[in-house]
Amino acid sequence: MRRYATVSQMAADAWRYRLAAPLVEALTEVLAACPSPSQPADAARFHNSLLRFARPDAVLQAAAELLIVARYEPDLAQAVHEAVDPLFDMWLTPVAGRLTRAQAARHAFVLQVALGMLLQDRIFIDTRSLDFTIESAELVAALSTHASPERLPTRRASHLDESPDFSTDDPLRANILRATLSVIGEL
Repeated sequence: MRRYATVSQMAADAWRYRLAAPLVEALTEVLAACPSPSQPADAARFHNSLLRFARPDAVLQAAAELLIVARYEPDLAQAVHEAVDPLFDMWLTPVAGRLTRAQAARHAFVLQVALGMLLQDRIFIDTRSLDFTIESAELVAALSTHASPERLPTRRASHLDESPDFSTDDPLRANILRATLSVIGEL
């Protein structure tokens, strides 16, 4: 610990020199295997790339822990942002001739699934027994399908503007609940 002024600085160096590269490699691999309507689906390759997140090794488990801790540790947060922000910009920002909006959306979805699986691993004791072969195949089918966005209805749904009856015996509490619902509705 003498080398570092804080534990956060030590964690930042662990991230930079040991954990960022394997996580980036795994994310790059899952995006490369990501099926699309223009790229033939290799279901086994996609499934195997997701397996790294569903059944992470110790390095990816440590990366997941530091991703969570980075929310609360400024030095670590800076190291994480330096490593992944440029990549996420590249993977998720549509650029003419390089990445369409549909591809960026596909990438965002796959990254969310992969990182969600990595964080989910923290909850289960034995992830080796989980089998998500069917779900993986369904993801491949969905990602390989060309879909156009659905038009939203043009008629106003006025029933959604009505405030619910909270049926409380306390008018103050009912007003607080209505005001909270109103503020949330504006977000």
